[in-house]
Amino acid sequence: MKQWHKRLNGFSYLESLLVLFIVTIIMMIVPVTQMDNAKLTDEEINDELMSLLNYYQTKSYETGEVIVVTFPPGKDTVYIRSEPLGIKAQYIMKNGKIYEGNGMSNTDIIFKSNGVKSGGTIKYQLNKTMYQIIVQIHRGRMRIEKV
Repeated sequence: MKQWHKRLNGFSYLESLLVLFIVTIIMMIVPVTQMDNAKLTDEEINDELMSLLNYYQTKSYETGEVIVVTFPPGKDTVYIRSEPLGIKAQYIMKNGKIYEGNGMSNTDIIFKSNGVKSGGTIKYQLNKTMYQIIVQIHRGRMRIEKV
């Protein structure tokens, strides 16, 4: 009985090979997913842009001053300005361009102390994908959607 018990304590060489063979077959069958760097870059740029807008919106609430964010059609640069706060900044969208079909009336987002004075929908393109920033007037809620 002791000899029988000793032989059952571990895996044999053949059992180990069989397990490795099965694991190898499973690894070959299951597809390997790869990240799409272009999409990841678009998501990162959209996150940066939304963080930028949220930052200046919060700054406007905090200080009570007006901050204007301008999206000039056909350009790749977003301009941020506020005379009382001395802000003259810009954000360059990597691989992006602001849609030329945006009307001149909706190229500015104007943050004020109690919400958004001017908002709407601003379209822009990253790589070959069109996106739009939707800003609700008064409440100041913003979101980015893929068009």
